[in-house]
Amino acid sequence: MQLAHPHSRGPTHQTRAPRTLYLLVCTIQIMSADQITRQVVLDQTLPADLPVRRVEARRITMAPNTAVGIHTHNGPVFGSIETGSAVYQLRDDPELTLYPGDLFYEPADEPIRFDAGPDGVTFLAYFPVTDGQEATLDLLK
Repeated sequence: MQLAHPHSRGPTHQTRAPRTLYLLVCTIQIMSADQITRQVVLDQTLPADLPVRRVEARRITMAPNTAVGIHTHNGPVFGSIETGSAVYQLRDDPELTLYPGDLFYEPADEPIRFDAGPDGVTFLAYFPVTDGQEATLDLLK
């Protein structure tokens, strides 16, 4: 397309982007009960009532074969593995290897081992905390 610039003596060669009209078509579908599935995947009883004020969610990534060491938390921790794997051990219970989609629970003030597997691990951890409390991790060994 040739355009004449108002202060020039001749046409200039410029291209103008074509105007495109995009239509967005929305379809509304009423959901029926058979289109939704709900499944309880964790129902953990806590040892005592906890006056939870807020829940802090963290995405935590550990490099391959990272060993945090035996530790405790000052409150319960709930989590789910996103990628990789982790070795989980509560107290002297048998070790469990957790994979993507697996859920875990770390009770407050109990010794926990949570080490990254050979490909590392990324997980979501949920820390229910009381008013004024900050979630902590304390190494035991």
